[in-house]
Amino acid sequence: MTMLKILLSLYAILTLATAHAQYTVRELWLAMPDTLQSYDNLDEAIDTVTADYMAVRMSSSMTMELRLLPAVDTLLCVVRTYETPDGESDIRFYDMQWQRIDDNFGLPTTADGDSLIRLLTSRPDTMTNERYEELCLYFDPIMLIANLSPEDCCICLTLSTPMLRRDETEALKAIIRQKKLKWNGEMFN
Repeated sequence: MTMLKILLSLYAILTLATAHAQYTVRELWLAMPDTLQSYDNLDEAIDTVTADYMAVRMSSSMTMELRLLPAVDTLLCVVRTYETPDGESDIRFYDMQWQRIDDNFGLPTTADGDSLIRLLTSRPDTMTNERYEELCLYFDPIMLIANLSPEDCCICLTLSTPMLRRDETEALKAIIRQKKLKWNGEMFN
């Protein structure tokens, strides 16, 4: 009987400790160091907020999305998207004390350009291989746009069309594909 009481007490202590360790994304936003954000009027900037997701319009050319990701140690994924002249996103991960975590958790990076282009494009059946390869060369520099889902722990990735003429941008629309990756508790896949 004593062993049962000890186990129940231990369970209660661990449950309370876990409950105190839980944060909402809004609480984390308010605790964000000034070096990471310098926006004074939070209420006017928030586009969407839930317990584990927030979208904030930081300026006319930049948005920031935050998503809590369940893991052994909860992670915070922050996506900053710069919208001029063409979209480009910066994806970073932090712990609950805003310490940066240097890991991509399964997300592709622009450093591996060829793999990224193959992941986020596809050749239509009506297009020749030569034309597809020619269009893939237009992705220079390679710029990635990312969007976090407000509903679940997913991230959508697509390629940006940097500094191209209108006809080139239209041609690329035929091969660009959006890729949705789901968080599995350890990484995106």
